[in-house]
Amino acid sequence: MTLITQEAIEMTKTRTKVETLTWAYIKRESGLYEASDNNGGLTFGIHYMDDTGQDVQDAEWYVTEDERAKVIKTEDLDVIGNFELK
Repeated sequence: MTLITQEAIEMTKTRTKVETLTWAYIKRESGLYEASDNNGGLTFGIHYMDDTGQDVQDAEWYVTEDERAKVIKTEDLDVIGNFELK
């Protein structure tokens, strides 16, 4: 019988690919939002990507960069891109 360690299980997990971005970047690049639109104060975002890292599957927004960083660390997310204007 072969025992599988927790470490071996962790090594086989696929980390979720994400991009970090700011609302300022989205406003500038999309051209879809009024200059006054502040996304309800949610400035720092995470785009959850598909397995290929090419298409956005979901997005979450946070008030502070620290809140977003905590989620990235807690969920062990794989940051594959950074699109930020401050």
